Amino acid sequence: MPGLALPAVAPGNGHVYYVHALTYDEPALGIPRAAFVEAVKVELPATGLRAGGKKDANGGVPPMG
Repeated sequence: MPGLALPAVAPGNGHVYYVHALTYDEPALGIPRAAFVEAVKVELPATGLRAGGKKDANGGVPPMG
């Protein structure tokens, strides 16, 4: 999708995709980032963290059980 890019993976490496980081290009998408984030929140199910959950002792999100 123009305006969204996944991180590059160097040859010989793989990606675990535990977190889907994206580069957001507001001019290419034509909508403010905040509006995009709100639209994604509506479309994706709430996670424990987004629903008010806590991070683990290392500052990360605990794995889904």
